[in-house]
Amino acid sequence: MSIELAVGQKWREVDPRVHRIVEIVQIATTTERRCIQIKTVESANPNAIGKLSWADRQRFNGKRGGYAPKDAA
Repeated sequence: MSIELAVGQKWREVDPRVHRIVEIVQIATTTERRCIQIKTVESANPNAIGKLSWADRQRFNGKRGGYAPKDAA
């Protein structure tokens, strides 16, 4: 899956055990692996809403254990 990542995009976590939607907040311009800052915008856990974290660019692949575009089935 080759999708251009952009700030403001919403992605869902690909895991049937978890309901979580994240939004891309920042894309670092370094060569480090953990270069995408994400914010939880929707979750089954209300304490997670608004939480900022970092994710590897490779996780945005649409596969289990990663993230898929929110609008993709």
